Amino acid sequence: MDDIPEALLAEIVKRLTSPCDLKSLSLVSKRLYAIEGELRDAIYIGCGVSPVTAALVSLCSRFPNLCKVEFNYSGWTHNHGMQLNNHGLQNCNNLTSISLRLTPQFNDGSVFRTSLTDDSLKALALRCRMLQSFELIFWGCDRVWPEIGFTQEGLVMLIQSCPIRDLVLSGAHIFDDEGMKAISSAQFLEALELMDCVEVTNAGMHLLSRCPCLINLTLRQCDGFTDAGVTEVARARNLESLVIEGCSRVSLNAVQGAAKSVHYKKDYPGLFDLGRA
Repeated sequence: MDDIPEALLAEIVKRLTSPCDLKSLSLVSKRLYAIEGELRDAIYIGCGVSPVTAALVSLCSRFPNLCKVEFNYSGWTHNHGMQLNNHGLQNCNNLTSISLRLTPQFNDGSVFRTSLTDDSLKALALRCRMLQSFELIFWGCDRVWPEIGFTQEGLVMLIQSCPIRDLVLSGAHIFDDEGMKAISSAQFLEALELMDCVEVTNAGMHLLSRCPCLINLTLRQCDGFTDAGVTEVARARNLESLVIEGCSRVSLNAVQGAAKSVHYKKDYPGLFDLGRA
């Protein structure tokens, strides 16, 4: 193993895509461990990682060239503690893509609030100055339950602080027309996807029509706006692509020809079919 050139070992590591295979390979030797750590650009972190903050610091140190991290808080409880904070992200300055998936944990009729707060999002904004892609997926959150630990103000602060080009919000009941106002001034935003964001109305779509770089728009199961709101955005922004699925107040006739590429379905595919649950 010691006689193999490092460049050749790096090529071998690059050909492996399975996290399990990469983990197994890294255990073969110290050289492979170091090379795999340098080359790894994406990781998945579940809420079961413990102690969570220390583990996140360790992972970011182990993989200094991380570009993409997916945090899955499905089944989170208070015992899992805080994951995203300033300390945990101190070595993750190169991140360009972050995915957060939040599912509340119910126990004896009560619900646990997620550990993410406005301070968590502030930490992201401060440490991840290169962040270009942000995905926020809420699943199973009831509008009357306080499962979400942060506010729209914290989310807006993140959007306005980072050069985000691709934004996905799903089940974000905290996000409304005021949030759309913040998006309208996002200078770098090119692609926006809203799923089950029921508080966004035609007024919010009117604001979105001012978003300077928006070219790709996806709307799924959003019933707060109508044909008028969607067509106003499409006309103002000269969209490359427009996807409408399961939006009960938006018709096929209204969106035909509204963008260079239009995809329309009456039904909503759901997070499972989209591979996001």
